[in-house]
Amino acid sequence: MQQTTARWLFDEIWAPSRYAAEAISQSAPVPVTVIPHCITSRRNSLLRSVLLLPEDKFIFLFIYDEHSNYQRKNPQALIRAFNIAFGRENDSVQLPVFYEPKIKSDEENSMENNPKILILTPVKDAAEVLDSYFANLLRLQFPPQHLSLGFLESDSRDETYSLLQQKLPELRRTYRNVGLWKKDFGFQIPQDTPRWSGNLQYQRRAILARSRNHLLFRALDDEDWVLWLDADVCEYPADIIQRLLATGKEIVHPNCVLEYGGKSYDRNAWRDKKKYHLDDLRREGDLVKLHAVGGTMLLIKADLHRDGLIFPPFLYGKKNRLIRRFNFFFANGKEALAGLATIPAKIFRNRYQGEMETEGLGIMANDMGHECWGMPNLEIRHRS
Repeated sequence: MQQTTARWLFDEIWAPSRYAAEAISQSAPVPVTVIPHCITSRRNSLLRSVLLLPEDKFIFLFIYDEHSNYQRKNPQALIRAFNIAFGRENDSVQLPVFYEPKIKSDEENSMENNPKILILTPVKDAAEVLDSYFANLLRLQFPPQHLSLGFLESDSRDETYSLLQQKLPELRRTYRNVGLWKKDFGFQIPQDTPRWSGNLQYQRRAILARSRNHLLFRALDDEDWVLWLDADVCEYPADIIQRLLATGKEIVHPNCVLEYGGKSYDRNAWRDKKKYHLDDLRREGDLVKLHAVGGTMLLIKADLHRDGLIFPPFLYGKKNRLIRRFNFFFANGKEALAGLATIPAKIFRNRYQGEMETEGLGIMANDMGHECWGMPNLEIRHRS
């Protein structure tokens, strides 16, 4: 308090409580008097029985308002003092605590209960699945004002990019933030060649990792979580985000299948050097530890990405005990010979040790001191 101001403006200061009066008196140059708040009182006929309080006990009463300062009211200290004074076994006295709960606004509740989620989807030749992709997003039971969307389109032969451009105004009216970027890598899978062909895997996975990283670095703003979602995922529960968040894990994803109850489609999620996939772990429980993850749907705490967790576009983790030895990225021995020419000579000399893209992210997370988790009994469906 400015003493000169108090002298000029006030002859006396009235405070509503002794606590306030003592605090003000320490610096006030004029008298401070306790004048309680004026209230209209009436005789209350409320009986102990109405409050479910016993008639034959000596009762101490404590009342506080949650809108006030909790640390100053300190009900926990009061309870500890009561227990010290009377003991826990003394049933002749009681200490009921009544408080007025703080009523939070809808906006406060929404912000507290629903963190900000960034949904990221790299797309290529996805025109035919975009309608179902956006229809599934609209069915989510998560507030859209807490969802941001990010897309990176690369090397499409169809009209994926133009369709997304046309969709932007509608999306931006619905969601918190929406971004679309284009980055071509000059990579095409030859026609009539399956994308899982062994001789394509090193280059294909490296491009996938680069596209994810480019999208991540452009889209991530102030969100709390990043949900990686493939455009080809055609069915998932409307409460999928809540269920993933409820695990309390920093890296977690559901079990992506082609048919419910069937084999896991996303074979990049594994444990023990790819010995076990999520379909092998259904009986272990609803939440199981993994060593590598897939990317069909993957929830990651955003701060892990900010701390440096990326999708390695190269073989990563040579010294990590969790990696597979002699990882050629080939589906079978016949494809291995054809695939050798796609591996850079330096990596060839290092005996191909390491993991890349989503599997590499799992190994990198382990090196950073974080764990990966999967939910084998929470299934989502990938289109055939």
